Amino acid sequence: MEALRIKLLSIFQNGKVAIIGLGNPDRGDDALGIYIADNLKAAAPTMVFSELDGIETHLYDLAYRYDLKTVIFIDAVDFGGLPGDIELFEPEYFPKSPVTSHQISLRLMSAILRKENKDCCLLGIQPQTLNWGEPLSPPVLEAISTLTSLLGLLFTGG
Repeated sequence: MEALRIKLLSIFQNGKVAIIGLGNPDRGDDALGIYIADNLKAAAPTMVFSELDGIETHLYDLAYRYDLKTVIFIDAVDFGGLPGDIELFEPEYFPKSPVTSHQISLRLMSAILRKENKDCCLLGIQPQTLNWGEPLSPPVLEAISTLTSLLGLLFTGG
């Protein structure tokens, strides 16, 4: 976790950061990106969005913000880890097929942002369950808590 904290600290020190939480709130751990975004909105209301906010409009707004340096996507990603494991992916290593199908693909969203000279990365959390109607699993809830605390501190300069 220390290596991840150092990487994220470097991203935040490099310029203004926005967060986009992705997922489906009806599919167990797939809701994790939305939960993290919702928990961070109070710390940075103009810099944190979830897929449920009508992400297409916010994506284009972010692409043309002169003060924005990096967009971090947060999503459930099956990368073969243990449930709740967290990995940071650069765009060239984005999984070809995310756990869910979003209205706009992650690769397309990052291409739009990168065309406008924004850096992008993906914080992926290994899900345990993606079953319809299931709650978030305990290991993913722990990862949500960890990331929310860390990102909240980074947004507030703590």
